Amino acid sequence: VSTANEYACKGLDKLEEKLPILQQPTEKLVTSTVTGAKDVLTSTVAGAKDAVTSRVTGVMDMTMGAVQGSMELTKSAVTSGVNTVMGSTVGQMVVSGVGSMLEKSEELVDHYLPMTD
Repeated sequence: VSTANEYACKGLDKLEEKLPILQQPTEKLVTSTVTGAKDVLTSTVAGAKDAVTSRVTGVMDMTMGAVQGSMELTKSAVTSGVNTVMGSTVGQMVVSGVGSMLEKSEELVDHYLPMTD
């Protein structure tokens, strides 16, 4: 019995050397474990929050880019349409008619509202 006890004590000594946590009081182990779990949970929640924020920001950036792209496309289409109309025969007739109207209105203004000294 004493030989078995001696070997058991040596085995426990080696185990305590390799695992110093075994020598700590139970209250300290529980507190340490709870604090560690709390830290891990806080870190995990913060990481999840950052991931969600990052994804929301990415989606907002993509949406803003799509809206801006749509606006540029619309602007380009309108500009192209106006240029096409203005370059056509009908567009040239409109430009010519507007030009003639402006000339005539200037003549009428000069006639009915002559410049004074």
